[in-house]
Amino acid sequence: MNATLHASLLSLPSHPAFSQDSPSLNQSLVSTVLTHYSLNPLVLVPDTNKPLPSNGKWVIRTTRPDSCPHDDTPCARVVYAVLEVHVACEWTVVPQQGSAPAAFVDQNSDASRYLIRKLPVMDVASLVLASPQPIYPPIARAAHVSGSVVVRLLVSSDGTVTSATLVSGPEMLRAATLDAAKHWTFHALQVGTQPTPFVVEVSANFRMAGTTNIGMVSMHP
Repeated sequence: MNATLHASLLSLPSHPAFSQDSPSLNQSLVSTVLTHYSLNPLVLVPDTNKPLPSNGKWVIRTTRPDSCPHDDTPCARVVYAVLEVHVACEWTVVPQQGSAPAAFVDQNSDASRYLIRKLPVMDVASLVLASPQPIYPPIARAAHVSGSVVVRLLVSSDGTVTSATLVSGPEMLRAATLDAAKHWTFHALQVGTQPTPFVVEVSANFRMAGTTNIGMVSMHP
């Protein structure tokens, strides 16, 4: 963490420093971050050798960031600070307006390091680079076992799968799905200038074709 950011951290109050003129917007901005991000349990803070704690302080900066749109669109910098470990995760956020979804214009390196972006399926298809399909297990095909297996992927900032975790699905089809999912690759997700890890669920659909023992598999976000 650079000296400027460290000085900024030391100046943060011990309670959430929300501007008093728009408390509903402040809450909306924090809720937006919490909806789209979660703490990364695989990344440890050097000072503690543990994941970033969830008891930090939320701050809304009153100065409009330069990365905000150059018009009257509502926009602010949201900070999640954990003072005792010298971490401040920052986002430049445009809140949801009517039917237009909230947007993250930028974030800092601490946000990219310690938090994971939660992406809806609809936002993932364009990021997929390679999506190897599972092989229908012969024992499952012989037993006419079919169904869907859902797997949660944690994708690193370089687009490779860090972990694949089973969510649901028939037991005979799980290992094949997990093995294929671990080899998926993605374009790096960029938030502003920062490559960002993300989490997404993918589904593998196994079905039998007609009365034969031919098994069909399709796997997609």
